[in-house]
Order: sequence, then structure tokens, then C-alpha cells
Amino acid sequence: MESRNRIKRLREEKGLSLKELGDLIGKNLSTVQRYESGLISTLSEEVVFAIADALEVTPAYLLGWSDMTTVEVTSVPIVEAIVEGEFISKSTIDIALTNVTDKQLTYYFADDAMYPEIHENSLILAKNKSKAEDGSLVVILPDESTQPLVRRLKYIDDTAIFIPVDLEHEVYTVDTASIIGDVVSVTKYYSNFE
Repeated sequence: MESRNRIKRLREEKGLSLKELGDLIGKNLSTVQRYESGLISTLSEEVVFAIADALEVTPAYLLGWSDMTTVEVTSVPIVEAIVEGEFISKSTIDIALTNVTDKQLTYYFADDAMYPEIHENSLILAKNKSKAEDGSLVVILPDESTQPLVRRLKYIDDTAIFIPVDLEHEVYTVDTASIIGDVVSVTKYYSNFE
């Protein structure tokens, strides 16, 4: 089992005794020894997280699912408006960037135009860029507006059209709105930031 080898190696690299690691995770020396020897081969989620925290690695690394020992956490703004090209945000969210190397990311709140595909007030993580593929979800900024919106991009006769799921909402074109981001992920958000 990969995790037992990694636990022992990491513990020794940190100069920790079995007892010291046990103290850090709230287990006794013999239990930690059984983790390392494989006598206890199934670790609970709570134990995996405790050991990973004590050894300063990710749980995925500890279990052998990843070769990344750490995950970079970065603070990403939640944009509420865009005024004269400036992003206006009152809050941020910390996210772990495991596969995303480009840090040009921004969160937006979704309006209800994409329901039921995207729920209102979901957090939309978008990579800041001005072009996107046909059929992709994009964040747009309508002309004469400060409120970013999420729409589906469709090209019809080489003209970009930004379409909501709920057709009672406005459809925009490249003449009336600009792409400001390509949607990377959508997360339901249930409470209010204020």
C-alpha cells in the first residue's frame, strides 16, 4: 500500500518519532506503527486528513493518488460589477489550484438567466480572456452595463451570439456585449456574502 510507505518516509524526513506523529494526530504509538506496517490498511477520512496535515502534504499525495505534495491556495476576487474596465469586488474566496496554472481567474455570481443549467447566485469561476469556443459558457459584459452575466456562446454565420437558457432574458451579440471570461467551473452557493 502506497500510503504506509509515504507515511513512514515523510515521518522520518520530518524527524518525527512514531510517538510524536501519534501525538500530532491524536493516536498512540502502536496505532501509528500499525498504519506504517500495513496491519491497519484502511484509514478513515479523518485519519488521512490528520496525518496529511501533520506531515504537511495533501491527502491525495498521502494515499498515492497524486505526486503533488502540496496544493497552492490563492485568493480569487468575486466580481460584483465592472466599471470602466475595472473589476469591483468586495470579497474573495480562497481556492486550491491543483490543475489550473493560469492564475487569471475570477469568480462571478450567476444571474437567473441560465436556470436550470446554472442556479442563480452560483459562483462562476472564469478564466479571464476575450475569446472562447463555440458552445462554451462565457462571462460577458453587456455594453452600457456594469453587471457581468453568464451566457452560452454560439456562432451563427461567424457572428458571436450570447444565449441564455431562459429565453425571457436578453440575447446579446458581439455588437452589444464583450466576452470577459471563459467559464472553468460552477459551484452552487447557498448563503449571502453580505
